[in-house]
Amino acid sequence: MVVVSTIIVNYRSVALVRDLLGSIAARDSAWPGRVYVVENGSGDDSLVVLGAAVEEFGLSGRVEIVDAGRNGGFGAGNNVGAAAALRGTPRPEVLWFLNPDTLVGEADLAPALAWFEREPRVGVVGTGLINGDGGRDLGGHRDPSPMGEFVRGAGAFGVLRRFSTSGPELDRPGPVDWVSGASLMIRSEVFEQLGGFDEGFFLYFEEVDLCRRARDAGWGVWYEPRTAVVHLEGQTTGVQKAKARPRYWYESRRRFFVKHYGVAGLAA
Repeated sequence: MVVVSTIIVNYRSVALVRDLLGSIAARDSAWPGRVYVVENGSGDDSLVVLGAAVEEFGLSGRVEIVDAGRNGGFGAGNNVGAAAALRGTPRPEVLWFLNPDTLVGEADLAPALAWFEREPRVGVVGTGLINGDGGRDLGGHRDPSPMGEFVRGAGAFGVLRRFSTSGPELDRPGPVDWVSGASLMIRSEVFEQLGGFDEGFFLYFEEVDLCRRARDAGWGVWYEPRTAVVHLEGQTTGVQKAKARPRYWYESRRRFFVKHYGVAGLAA
């Protein structure tokens, strides 16, 4: 069995994290490895509530609460959790980043973890996602690109579909450009080689950037929908598909395009 450490970042979403911990506790000994919950400077009683939840669910010794001391963003919080996990014993072979608005339910972890055992150059694996209505949300995508943004904005399909960030043809186990950060597994050695998440992304696009850098370094990024977790999308940020996106979403998109396509790519 692959040694896995799970990292969860809490920022003013303690009720959701409590539910997630409850779903982990329900797995009992079937859960692989330790869990690190990062309190990301919520400025409330999250540390007390999280500590009580750990006791209530009988997770003492399996869950560690890490106080980040500030809110440096989602990627920064995940980096804090990863650093704590990598200091742990046994040292994890895989880091699993889970959004606070997820539930593990009856998820079969074996298909996702098997890629790390069978394919030595697979560096990142993303799981399938089940939305709050019980339907499937796609967790594997193509890189954002100037043409892809045109296709998304114009609603263009047909021959241009191959430029779209998402599509039903990607809903299968196999290589993709990037996977959702709601449930992302990465080899510890890859995470360290890449220097973790780029903390210049406060929220959003940090996983897109991480997967892009992993591929540039020669590591495969794979999507495995046979392992699926529940994702209550937008519950932690309030950002939902039908609503206007906040300023920090656009700031993160701008950073991604400049970093990987240059200023000309951003302008395009």
